[in-house]
Amino acid sequence: MNIMNHFTLRTLKQNKVRTLITIIGIILSTAMFTAVTTMVISLQHYLVEHEINRSGAWEGMIDGITADQKDEFISDNRLKEYTVIKNVGYAELKDCYNENKPYVFVESIDDKYKDLIPIEMVKGRMPKNDSELLISEHMSENGGIDYEIGDKVTLDIGYRTTDGKNKLEQNIQYQEDEVSEKLEWKEKQSYTIVGICKRPTVEGYTAPGYTAFTCGKDTSFDSYSVYYSAKDAKKSENIVNAFEAKLDKEDVSNIYSVSTDIHSDLLRFMGKSNNDIFNKVLYSMAAILIVIIMVASISLIYNAFSISISERTKQYGMLKSIGATKKQMRKAVIFEAFSLCIIGVPIGILSGLLGMGITLHFVGKLMIKIMLNDNGVAMKMCVSWQALLVAAIIAVVTVIISALIPASRAIRMTAIQAIRETNDTKIGRRSIRTPKFIYKIFGFEGMLGSKNFKRNRKKQRITVFSLAISVVLFVSANSFSAYMVKSINLFDENETCDISCTVMPKELKNNTIDGTLKGIEALSAVDRAAYSKMQQVFAMMPFDKVDKDYIDVIRENMSYMVDEKNKRIAVNCCVYYINDDYYKEYLEENKLDVSKYMDKDKKLPLIWDACKITTADGILSVNILKDADAFDKVYFNMEDKYLDKKINGYEIGDMNLSEGEVVNCYKKSESDSDSADSDKPKAYPMDEVYVKQSFGKGDKTNIKLPLGVRDNSWYRGVTIVFPYSAYAGLPKETKESDSIFYDVNSENHKTAKKQIEEYLSGSSFAPEASSDINDRRADVEANEALVVITNVFSYGFIILISLIVIANVFNTISTNIQLRRKEFAMLKSVGMTGKGFDKMMNYECMLYGIKGLLYGMPVALLVTYFIYKAVGSGWNVPFFVPVTSIVVIVMSVFVVVFASMIYSMKKIKKDNPIEALRNDNV
Repeated sequence: MNIMNHFTLRTLKQNKVRTLITIIGIILSTAMFTAVTTMVISLQHYLVEHEINRSGAWEGMIDGITADQKDEFISDNRLKEYTVIKNVGYAELKDCYNENKPYVFVESIDDKYKDLIPIEMVKGRMPKNDSELLISEHMSENGGIDYEIGDKVTLDIGYRTTDGKNKLEQNIQYQEDEVSEKLEWKEKQSYTIVGICKRPTVEGYTAPGYTAFTCGKDTSFDSYSVYYSAKDAKKSENIVNAFEAKLDKEDVSNIYSVSTDIHSDLLRFMGKSNNDIFNKVLYSMAAILIVIIMVASISLIYNAFSISISERTKQYGMLKSIGATKKQMRKAVIFEAFSLCIIGVPIGILSGLLGMGITLHFVGKLMIKIMLNDNGVAMKMCVSWQALLVAAIIAVVTVIISALIPASRAIRMTAIQAIRETNDTKIGRRSIRTPKFIYKIFGFEGMLGSKNFKRNRKKQRITVFSLAISVVLFVSANSFSAYMVKSINLFDENETCDISCTVMPKELKNNTIDGTLKGIEALSAVDRAAYSKMQQVFAMMPFDKVDKDYIDVIRENMSYMVDEKNKRIAVNCCVYYINDDYYKEYLEENKLDVSKYMDKDKKLPLIWDACKITTADGILSVNILKDADAFDKVYFNMEDKYLDKKINGYEIGDMNLSEGEVVNCYKKSESDSDSADSDKPKAYPMDEVYVKQSFGKGDKTNIKLPLGVRDNSWYRGVTIVFPYSAYAGLPKETKESDSIFYDVNSENHKTAKKQIEEYLSGSSFAPEASSDINDRRADVEANEALVVITNVFSYGFIILISLIVIANVFNTISTNIQLRRKEFAMLKSVGMTGKGFDKMMNYECMLYGIKGLLYGMPVALLVTYFIYKAVGSGWNVPFFVPVTSIVVIVMSVFVVVFASMIYSMKKIKKDNPIEALRNDNV
């Protein structure tokens, strides 16, 4: 070991506190780098696992090929795994409720099928031969075809065709309405039902057949499908595309037309897709976090090296005077950085892995709720040597940059400048003047502290800069977390139900609306239920009854709804009609006049008119209506049979209030030759094309919305609620609402959803009745889980950043105090008391804290605004300042500064003035 390196190690050992704090900074920085890179890898791995569990591990597929083509395809040595599916054929299902899915589609699978494509068993087992069949429960739920395990079925299996030649596949929907589709070449096949599974993930939503599985069956018209994964996933798409192009070039006549598919989601999450947008976003966000951590880390480690080099400037000068070159000194600094990294980086990597492992252990299962899946795939830590190497390299680079910046200045100094130590401290009469009020308020000690603060500006700037950076990082991290949580909460802050069902009247068959509600209420998991209908209407209102800001926004974005001449505006309204029993309970619970609002003749509405409007200046919250008594002209859509008599040959377009209360109607176009005429509008009075109504004077309110009523505050509209009995009182010309909404509250929402699905799947309802059931509570829980995860990672990040900042400030202040030992010894020798020292240092602490806040707070608020603009581009979040975090950081700055000063001064006060004046710092 050369003399320079030996000298460096001796210096590190003799300054144990500073060395330890620097190592702690490296450990924290490396831990955070490791956490970010490991998090990226773990998230990618989780998304891959989730997608494999949901849709399978296949990367590409080809369908509709012959046996020879199948053999040629699977002989490709680029394939890693594959499963061959024999498309046995279709059989018609008698008495199937779903008119668009009248078949069962039988596929013969091999033993490798489940390795690439998931099959979630409900009961029973997989088929073992060509006389056994596995069916999906979707056949019963969606088609009303009920089979049980052990049932024997005989199917007339054939292929779909529209002309006897053109064979149709599963990816082509049922063609009955267009070209009279039928089955050809039927062959009887007998099966025993041995198992029931969930709907297969490879069965498309427009598929005409319910997928069923058998084994080992060959027929004379077999076609094949192959699902595969490749040795190099990046080549998966090229493999199937090249083979399809080859078949097209050869113009081979297949039983079916060849189709291909790529598992794009899986390849994208694996980072093997040609579409790399997902990876760009993920890596970009990781890069932003790494840059923030680097800034915080450099500010700490730079300060440590800066102060270390500053106190060793004289020694560098002495080394230069005896022949040390700049290159040798630069190598010594790099050696010092590497020496610290050898200790700090490995510990930091282990700490980062430990912290991330503990974090994901507690929050990993919440990802199940976020992804809205029941497959039990939790997020776990995935350790990658590449990720650890990247974290280690970034950490080492950060330390080297932090060391070389201050070292370069010291190395450039001449030997005489370094030995005399005159470069940092420059005293001039004007440079150390202090305001008179400081002496009057803080006395001699305050004046002396002020002069001390000014006499070595560079060293003081390091401390102030550290404090300012701490303020910026802390407030920015809190702002980011607060805005993300606010954005997430926007999605469910006004949710009124746990389960919502949308049913069409024809799907009820012979059931009544009230009877269906009673059936839902009788389910054990349902706590409360209601039904409603909703109509979109608009009300003509004078300007003086509507908020001016609202009028300005509508005028700017939808000018056709504003009648400037007559000072009127058309306001969008959503009118809900809620079943009378529930509405009565709702009114009683909220202490509202039941007799007033249940009067179906007077039609007195409850009105919610709060509205959030996005403008160039941010989010504007207004109440649309100045007066609830403004609904004298409300326009409903007219029933088609009445409308056709009014505007025969035309269809309704936009209203045109600039020319009075009229609507532009356009001639119906039956061919392209009519398109010119259809562009010429004809103005019809609104009274002729809409049904006009008047509402009585209701009341505006901001109480919680009734069960199932959707919040329209983001849609620039008014929400109006009536009892369902008022719906029957609408004029006959009014177009009825097609949908019936059944909304449910339930503590056990998952069970409630399943029970409702089973109830609406009963034989007394059409199969489609259970097709539109939404678990809104699951969405809310997903958002809540996302809030928890966001908070965990945000506050974890904030805590680590805070530790770096505290170490930074402590290191900077304590080392500065150590460097002033001679100065303090001189003040002691001329009679300054301990009380005087305290007054002087307290004043300096106040200067550090105030200046740090003055520089840091404006930048922090500016970053908060940028975060608001970034989040606001995707979500309508109003601007707000995280006041709590600002209060915390203001208090913390002074606590850390005073604590660091008190700790350092305890040592200084114990010094013997004579010894301190005699010794140089090392």
